[in-house]
Amino acid sequence: MRAGKVTPPGKYIVIGPCDDNITPEKIRSLLLFAGSEQIRNLCGLAQFNSPDPFFKTLLPAGATCSTMIIFPAGIAENAPKDSAYVGPTDPTGNTWLPPELMVMGIPVALAQQMVSDLDESFICWCSRIAYPEKRAVIKPNH
Repeated sequence: MRAGKVTPPGKYIVIGPCDDNITPEKIRSLLLFAGSEQIRNLCGLAQFNSPDPFFKTLLPAGATCSTMIIFPAGIAENAPKDSAYVGPTDPTGNTWLPPELMVMGIPVALAQQMVSDLDESFICWCSRIAYPEKRAVIKPNH
């Protein structure tokens, strides 16, 4: 597999909600469930401070757990460590993931960069573009 060897960080991988009881040093990545507009905005924010337009957000093939946990947590040997992962592309998730939602797995260092970029980004400076009040309606041809 091109992702390389998967090496868990310890005996257990704990997945839990964000709250005040989590030790920040132990967080490897964040997992977000969001609609397409929010995912597009988060992808733009992840890309905001990078001159490379191709590798800050990735839509990789593979199992749903790879997109959600393995790649963003940095436990797959060859997965880029500074990229956010969007998906899943694995259709086996269609039975439990609502069709209007997507997933974004973000390594903690990238998430911290995104937070520090927020005030200077388009999300704050051009919020009407990021979250438009009026939308164009696209009508499919029949």
